[in-house]
Amino acid sequence: RRWIEEEGVGMIFATSFYYQWDAYHMAKRYPSVPFIHTTGWLTGDNMAQVFPKVYQARYLSGIVMGWYLKVNNLPKRVGYVSSYPLGETVRAINAFKLGLEKVDPEIEVYLIWLYTWGNARRERLGVTRLIEFYGVEGITQHTDSREPSLVAQENGKVAVGYNADMQLTVGDAVLTSPVLVWGEDYSKFVQKALDGEPLDNANVRHGAESGSWRLSEFSSKVPAEARLMVEEEQAKLLRGEEDIFCRPGL
Repeated sequence: RRWIEEEGVGMIFATSFYYQWDAYHMAKRYPSVPFIHTTGWLTGDNMAQVFPKVYQARYLSGIVMGWYLKVNNLPKRVGYVSSYPLGETVRAINAFKLGLEKVDPEIEVYLIWLYTWGNARRERLGVTRLIEFYGVEGITQHTDSREPSLVAQENGKVAVGYNADMQLTVGDAVLTSPVLVWGEDYSKFVQKALDGEPLDNANVRHGAESGSWRLSEFSSKVPAEARLMVEEEQAKLLRGEEDIFCRPGL
C-alpha cells in the first residue's frame, strides 16, 4: 500500500507463495496497478500468475540421480524432503520419480512433508531420519536452504539441490540443481505494462523452450550415461515434447 500510494510504484511482483492472497486483494483495491504473483493460481483483470515448468528439470535431475545409483551399484532408495502437499510440489515429486524410472523402475522414493518452505533445523532432522532409518543413498528437496544437501554430504551421500547451484556451497556431493530463471518472463510482463496491455487473468507456464529453468553444472560424480540421457531428453523438451508426463495420476 505504501509503495503504491506514497511512492508511486506502478507494478508489483509478489515473489512468494505466501503473498498470493494479499496480492489478490490488493489487486482488487488498486485496479490500475499490474500485480504478478509466482507459484500460485489466483488471477484477475490486473493480476497474473507465472511459474516455470520446473518439473521438467526435476525429471532430468531424477535421471541424474538414477544413473548415479545404478553405476555405483547402490541401494535403490532416494529420500525426498518437500514443503507442503500442493499441485506444484506433487508435480515435482512425480517428475523426479519418472526420471528415476527412466533409468531403473525399481528405485523407490521415501517422502517427508516438512510443512515449511525453509527451516534449516526441520530440513536437517528430516534428511537425517531418511538416511538413518530408511537407508536412502540420495536426497532431493523442495525446500529453500542448502541443509538437505549439506546433511547428505556429511553422511557420505549425494543430493540434488533446488533453486540455486548448491554445489557451490556444499561441494561435489550435489550432483546438480534445478534452478528457476525468471528474467525472460518478468521482462515480458514489464513490457506489457509499459505498452499499456491488460494482464487478462494470464497464467504463464513456460518451460525448456523459453529458458525458464536450467540445470546447474553437473558434479564430477555424475556418470557419462546420465549426461548422455539428460542431453537426449532435454532435446525433446526443447522441441516441446512432453509425452513423458502424460500418464494417469500425474
